[in-house]
Amino acid sequence: MTALPELAERKRSLRRETRASLHAFLRPELKSSWDQQISGFLEQVLPAGGGLAAAFVSLPDEPSLHQHLFTLKSWTWCWPRVEPEGLKFYTVKSPADFVAGQIGLQEPNLEGATAVRIQDCELVCVPGMAFDRRGSRLGRGKGYYDQALAGYAGQKVGVAYSVQVQNNDLPTEPHDVRMNYVVTEKFILKLKGQ
Repeated sequence: MTALPELAERKRSLRRETRASLHAFLRPELKSSWDQQISGFLEQVLPAGGGLAAAFVSLPDEPSLHQHLFTLKSWTWCWPRVEPEGLKFYTVKSPADFVAGQIGLQEPNLEGATAVRIQDCELVCVPGMAFDRRGSRLGRGKGYYDQALAGYAGQKVGVAYSVQVQNNDLPTEPHDVRMNYVVTEKFILKLKGQ
């Protein structure tokens, strides 16, 4: 999964640009409202009837959805942990069942957690630095989600703020996983052919 030097530099540059745009865009007094709007749009793309799905506990510059997702009683949510072999997913009972992980992210506390195969999830919510209108995703550069979702057949939903959705195509590599939807505080992109 090593990018060519030019492609790797282009991705680094896009990450810097997106961070700057996101920093200028985010307003602490509006973030909670935007996160609620994203949660509402996310509910619209969830398959009817409930089931098993995966989500993430957000970094400060990502939409925070996990508290809301625990209120959706027809869904069981699993959450990622960074482990030596990559992302592994676990269900927990409540939003209080998270601890600081090895790279500073909030992750499921393994006490009382149940391991879940990502392939068993009907839908996976995926964070990203940027998305484009084809469903391509630019992550933070570690490749965790591309590895975890390799071969995954369910719905992949990119979750971001509208300022993170690019009109121009993002640079991609063969291993990069495309989304079926991108959900923001302003709109839902349903991607054709995905």
